[in-house]
Amino acid sequence: MPIRRTEEGDKILKAQYEADRKAKEEEDRAKQDLFDENDASSEPREFGIPSTALGHEFSKNLVYANIVLNSAERGINALKNGLVVTSSVDDKCLLSALLSSYALLSALARKFNRTAETMVFPQAIYRSRKSYDKVIPLRTFEEEGTKHWYGEAMKRQGDVLAGWHLYAKNHAADFGRFYPGANPSDDEFVDALYQLFQHASKAKLARLLDEFFQLNMRLGNSDIHAHCQGLETALRQRVKGQPAAIRALSASEMKSFRRSSKKLRDIFTFAGPSGVGKTELAKAYAETLCESSNLGFEFRIFNMERYSEERAALALFGAGSQYTDAGVGEITRHAVAYPRTVYLFDEIEKAHHTVIQSLLTLLDTGEAIDSTTQERADFSQSIVIFTTNLGQREFQRSQGMGELNIFDVLEHAKLHNSPNVALTPELVNRLRAGTAVRFFPLHAEALTSIAQLHQEHYTATASGSIEFQFGPNMAALALFSGMPNPVPRAIANTFDAIITRAQKQLYDRFTNLPQQLDDIKTITIDADPALFAAVKDRQLLAYVGNNSEHAETLSSELQPKQFASFTPAAVLKDPITLSSYAVICVDGAEYDQDDLALLIRRLRDISMQIGVVVLNPSNEQLRDEYIVDHCWMHFASSELAHKAAELANLARIAESLQLAAQKHLAFQYDIELSELTKTTAKFIANDAKLTPQISAQRASDGVPGLMTRRPSTRLNDVIGLHRAKQELQRVISWLEDPSQLKRYNLPMPTGVLLLGPPGTGKTLLARAVAGEVDLPFISLNIGEMLSSLVNGTATNLQNAFEAARDIAPCVLFIDEIDALAGKRSENGHASDRSHNAAVNTLLTLLGGLHKGAEPIFVIAATNRADSLDPAITRSGRLDHPILCDIPNSEDRRQFIRFYMNKYNLSFTDKEIKELATLTSGMSGADMEQVFITTLYNAVSNLPDTADDKHPVDADAVREAITYIRYGAPTNITLSKEAKLQTATHEAGHLLVQKLLLPHEHVTIATIEPRNRALGFISTSPDESRQPQTADEIKARLAVLMAGREAEQMLYGSAGMNGGASSDLQQATRLATYAICALGLDSEFGFISYGEHFVNMASPEERKLASERVRFWLDEARNRARDLLTEQRERLEFISQELCDKESVYQPEIEGWFD
Repeated sequence: MPIRRTEEGDKILKAQYEADRKAKEEEDRAKQDLFDENDASSEPREFGIPSTALGHEFSKNLVYANIVLNSAERGINALKNGLVVTSSVDDKCLLSALLSSYALLSALARKFNRTAETMVFPQAIYRSRKSYDKVIPLRTFEEEGTKHWYGEAMKRQGDVLAGWHLYAKNHAADFGRFYPGANPSDDEFVDALYQLFQHASKAKLARLLDEFFQLNMRLGNSDIHAHCQGLETALRQRVKGQPAAIRALSASEMKSFRRSSKKLRDIFTFAGPSGVGKTELAKAYAETLCESSNLGFEFRIFNMERYSEERAALALFGAGSQYTDAGVGEITRHAVAYPRTVYLFDEIEKAHHTVIQSLLTLLDTGEAIDSTTQERADFSQSIVIFTTNLGQREFQRSQGMGELNIFDVLEHAKLHNSPNVALTPELVNRLRAGTAVRFFPLHAEALTSIAQLHQEHYTATASGSIEFQFGPNMAALALFSGMPNPVPRAIANTFDAIITRAQKQLYDRFTNLPQQLDDIKTITIDADPALFAAVKDRQLLAYVGNNSEHAETLSSELQPKQFASFTPAAVLKDPITLSSYAVICVDGAEYDQDDLALLIRRLRDISMQIGVVVLNPSNEQLRDEYIVDHCWMHFASSELAHKAAELANLARIAESLQLAAQKHLAFQYDIELSELTKTTAKFIANDAKLTPQISAQRASDGVPGLMTRRPSTRLNDVIGLHRAKQELQRVISWLEDPSQLKRYNLPMPTGVLLLGPPGTGKTLLARAVAGEVDLPFISLNIGEMLSSLVNGTATNLQNAFEAARDIAPCVLFIDEIDALAGKRSENGHASDRSHNAAVNTLLTLLGGLHKGAEPIFVIAATNRADSLDPAITRSGRLDHPILCDIPNSEDRRQFIRFYMNKYNLSFTDKEIKELATLTSGMSGADMEQVFITTLYNAVSNLPDTADDKHPVDADAVREAITYIRYGAPTNITLSKEAKLQTATHEAGHLLVQKLLLPHEHVTIATIEPRNRALGFISTSPDESRQPQTADEIKARLAVLMAGREAEQMLYGSAGMNGGASSDLQQATRLATYAICALGLDSEFGFISYGEHFVNMASPEERKLASERVRFWLDEARNRARDLLTEQRERLEFISQELCDKESVYQPEIEGWFD
């Protein structure tokens, strides 16, 4: 019966093991005496181990192997508790120690005409390495001081070496005389070992040694080629869409057959976006080396996010010998157990710099010292792979401009929202000793292949009472379910989700019929081909060649508008014509190797997502790595007939994925039970649709001033702005179909600049553009973008644009851009330097928007275009200004009808026309405020007990217009006489206005005091009027002078008062402007000084100008007096009406003059 693990039980076990050990020693001593007796006449025979570094390493590993193999069944504390009995060395112990001893293995490999990296061991040796994990503790232990397993193991070195001598002599006696001596040289020892393996193989007496020798027969070139080809084939079956990365691993494998590294076997840097197969390839590489190549590799992944703290390096290389119960290094302990490992440091940029620095020695020398045990860990036979997501923006921006050096990109790459480089220069320098591989975003063919692999795997591994069968569109359904950005590792879960939906529907149908449910043995699931409906009108597949039969075969699977055929000559001259197609089928027979590579390279410069399929490739073309790496598939023309449907389906999938990615669309569908028999249930996925979905959170976190939405506004929702909408409609068509520009090799415009007064609908127009093309709309909040910190605004701009790139393609709106991009100053003040830096940053950002694959279209708005830095509007930036002007009369009528519908109001056509006239010069925002103010007033005037709505009539709207235009009435109270005199003043203005400028409507005349004026009249000029003439200006001067003249006519000297000061100021400015700026006075001359008259004009000219202004004003005064004298009766009538009513509007005013 088993003994309970108590202190007493441990003593009993210890005693038993001690007895076993003594018995074993007696047995070994007896064997040795017998051996010596039988060989007494022979010369002394020794099989010693060299006293060199090579020998010491082998001795140490021999001790470890012996103790591990003898204590594997006794647990991790066997050595600590003294429960290990060292036995004589055997074949497994020798081979296990040899696997750990790189220097000896490398020297021995040369005897086999191999390298240490390619030496193969029996599977029993690889399996025995698992015992190291069981035996070697993770921590030190205390027994009269801190101790560790390695130190305790080496205390038994004498016993193990004695066992070695006995083992060596026994084999020497069996196989022949090859004693190297008691202290041989390295070469003598290696020779003796080789003879040992050789004679063991010939004699067939030691199975493991024989197997080891047979496994390492000399390799020929055909063997090496077959090995590397097998590796590539296995990896291509596992990892899709990364042929260059797979080829790099194959090249490394080929190198391992040529020479030993003496450091790490190899170092790889996998650079690419998340979810493209970096981790999967590393894992597949290790498994292939282990299973297919029989090299015994393990796979160990370190998620570097776990090592983001400074002290995390202690977990990798040990906490330190100064601690009791200290942790042994994770990676150093693993290296002792598994000399051949593929180490994957996933997302190395997330590790703390201290952790990164701790890896440098390992990368430099291929070894590391455990800080806790001081044990040397050898990584010489291992492969280190780093993965990183850094540099993706740089790679995107370089598209079409040539290849970037991956290490150069990584050396300067920064983490998001960090000013510091992500990787230390020391690490990047070490990485340069290895191979860098760029991983590309997975294209449609790779994603489809992955989905099909998951489908096949699901079918093969599904267990249970139900068999699942999938239709031809099932892989596409699983792939589409991950839109807008399908992730390979989520596809397996997608299959589960689809099947679960079908099963649940089936179970719900047979809730109360268990027998019928049990009879169903097969569930079939497929998708309705209508899931491709979103791309039914898009260009999908193009054939490039001269074979009409090939073109006809391909076109038979698609609608006419989805397919096109091009001649090779036309395409090679202008490949842009192909840019709008999802898949290009190129007839390789029409091209030589160089021309085909050139065509593919040009297509790749346009987009990495365009699919290239090569038909009839020649052997030379298939030997071109660029052609093979960048084409999705290739096959002979004899296969085209049954490949045509597959190509058409692939084109639909590719275009659907691209559409979803561009517009951030998610895929939704329903599962329907389409057919049911006694044993089979058939489900169909239908009602597929693409719906907007955006995950902008990661882009907007920590970025001040960034607001993201997907607007539903359309251009038809924008009232007025006809010219602006017409110009933007062109831009919209380009954003919807970029191929229109690509066809002529034209770049997408960087953006447009909307100009116009505040409230004219610039923001609404920008939202409408995004809504029309169904793109995310990002608005920069200028208040949050500006920073008082030195260069803070420039930093905020960079962060905002970087965030916008994360969700591109999109529309980026910058309102009040003049606040960010005002004219740069040459002053040396810190604030000026910071502003200049912000402008420079914005210019740089605008200049680089369309170098990447996904565009950002910028719409900026300003009402102060004159204050912008000129560089902003130069070619290639915001070089297309669009005017957003004040709404005209018809537009204002549309606004009024819009708010009538919105607020359930009712006006007659006559009232609508009148209100449109009263709002002349108002912006769209002003008109909205008119109706909001009207409704506020109506609600405020409701009695507390009122249940019904207070009717809103045209008079209420008129009052709101007056309030918004001229302000609220003041509390000034006028006497009856003063009121009548004020009315006379305004009546003079009104009367002369109607007589001299009849085309301008007087919208209101009032004597209610507002905004520091006792009264005023307001006019709406004819919106189709031509530029001002001298006669029109003189008429306006007469109107301005008419107020005082009317008062003097009716009140004599009392009419000469200060109430006309404002009129005189306006008249003086207008006359001065006409004479000195417009050149309308013949005596002053046809000259214009503009705003600089005072500075530029001579004293004589200033004097003359003053005389001419006085003349114009006197002339206007006389003209006004003459008109008022003639119309005195009407003047008095209007004065009295104004006095009685205080405010009179256009309809009544018009009636006075009919």
